[in-house]
Amino acid sequence: MKTMLSKGTISDKIAAHTLLIQENPVCNLDTLRNLVSMVKVSKKKECIAVLGTLVEIFLSDLLIPTRKLKPFHQRPLAALNEMSSELSGKRKKLLTYWYFEDQLKEIYTSFVLALNTVGHDTVESNKDKAITAMYKL
Repeated sequence: MKTMLSKGTISDKIAAHTLLIQENPVCNLDTLRNLVSMVKVSKKKECIAVLGTLVEIFLSDLLIPTRKLKPFHQRPLAALNEMSSELSGKRKKLLTYWYFEDQLKEIYTSFVLALNTVGHDTVESNKDKAITAMYKL
């Protein structure tokens, strides 16, 4: 897996990143950031290769269709203090998921902004792929 991430082709790297994210998204936020950072107009080949993969990851593995992502500051942190010390494990898990959701929201926002930039590209096929990705999301 490490070899594929460092020395593999673009499609190998994308596949390796995807597997890591699907196995454990909470621990692989940096991996998701790396995939989103490939969506740049200047790197057309990488950009087009990763667009469809990112859309699928967000739709099938990360986003819940019936719920909006909330930033960390909108969470009821005061309620955590009221939990007894017996529930400290649950409290830590809850904080972890809240942090994950906050970071996922930031990463998703940067992906949508990158899609918007690619959607304004001069190459028609790139525009079409970016707009199709936006439509699916």
